[in-house]
Amino acid sequence: MKDFLRRYLSFIILLFAWVAVGMLAKPVALVFIPLTVILLWQKRQYLKVLMGFLLVLMLSDNLQPSMSFARDLKSIYMLLVGALFIASSKRISPKSKIFFLFLPFVVYSFLVLYNSGANFTVGLQKTISYSLLLLAIPSVMLKCIHDDGKVAIRDIFYMSMFFLLMGIVIKFYSPLFVLRAGRYSGLLGNPNGLGIYMLLFYLFFRVTNYFVPNAFSRQERIIIYLFIAYNLFLCSSRTALGGVLFFFIAEKLFRVSGFLAIISLIIGMFFAQYLFLYLPQIVSSLGLEEYFRLNTLEDASGRFVAWQFAWTKIQDNFFLGGGFGYDEFIMRKNYAMLSKLGHSGGVHNSYLSFWFDFGLVGLIIYFRSFILSFVRAHKNHIIAFPLMFTVMFSITFESWLVASLNPYTIQLFIMLAIMLHLPKREEEENDNLAETSSSV
Repeated sequence: MKDFLRRYLSFIILLFAWVAVGMLAKPVALVFIPLTVILLWQKRQYLKVLMGFLLVLMLSDNLQPSMSFARDLKSIYMLLVGALFIASSKRISPKSKIFFLFLPFVVYSFLVLYNSGANFTVGLQKTISYSLLLLAIPSVMLKCIHDDGKVAIRDIFYMSMFFLLMGIVIKFYSPLFVLRAGRYSGLLGNPNGLGIYMLLFYLFFRVTNYFVPNAFSRQERIIIYLFIAYNLFLCSSRTALGGVLFFFIAEKLFRVSGFLAIISLIIGMFFAQYLFLYLPQIVSSLGLEEYFRLNTLEDASGRFVAWQFAWTKIQDNFFLGGGFGYDEFIMRKNYAMLSKLGHSGGVHNSYLSFWFDFGLVGLIIYFRSFILSFVRAHKNHIIAFPLMFTVMFSITFESWLVASLNPYTIQLFIMLAIMLHLPKREEEENDNLAETSSSV
């Protein structure tokens, strides 16, 4: 960590300057920050461009008025990186395979816009941003690994950790900035958002350890695990805690039997929502009613209301959907009615959100690409399927995967790019040879 801070000190100061200018002079920030991004790109500091984007996406989720510059900036940042990537395409090598795996969905997402109605403008913007995210970000990450080696994986992980650490520092000096309804949210907009981020951060840590075994000393790994546990404890996200446990079980199962793991995890995900019916009794017996917010547990914090409403509206356009953002458009129109029923927010289920936005056809096209990507990664890396099933568990309770400009989806595609690109580890090859020899 000390070496990381020494090498990135000047860039961290630049990031603080970004935030300061954004808070004090938003119009200036919308010019100043893109200009510095262009300068970093021209100097081929691609990893710093990615790190800056991660910070902007994290701050864009923050609900504080002073962070409004990030919400306006994130679309500009994505368009800029996409344009720079296309203009510099010849020197960005190797190229990620992810965009081509998702190309059928990208084409379909543009075609379905004809059905978006009043949501067309927003839908078009979201379609372009999701397409650019798939096109540019994974390839830029691979270019960083090509230029800097596997240390690039460790560095981007450390930068995410630094952003999270800033939230904890702020908690001691200005607690109201990082608290919402009494729960810790860090630099993000709400505690559940921090929970999603921490789950993906944990998965990224496991991926980093997997591909860069010597990236952290034993003492550093202990500190990082404690850091993750502390953030999870503060935000008290039930889904995030469940996701960490889910990954732990999935990884163990896949090391025993791939077939057994797949069957067990599919059944586990199918019945996960029904566990809410029994959790109140379990929580009460443990005396953890307040920490797990027992009063919201029985209706899954309003999720059941949202799911039932979404399923009803999906029937109106069952096969085609209304394009990116259509779920948000309909949920906002019915906000008053849903609030009376105990729900305020989105669909809180990525499968329903994709069905809402793209119909059954688009849902199948997207998850065909999603699953195929992990199947190809699994051929070389045993960690791929545990990660896939954990993500599929998480998106059962949150709609983050249907959005491009959040601090979550980008992390998933970066991890997927790493797994699809890097070759099989020598340890796994030796294990496979040993298994073959023993079977003979």
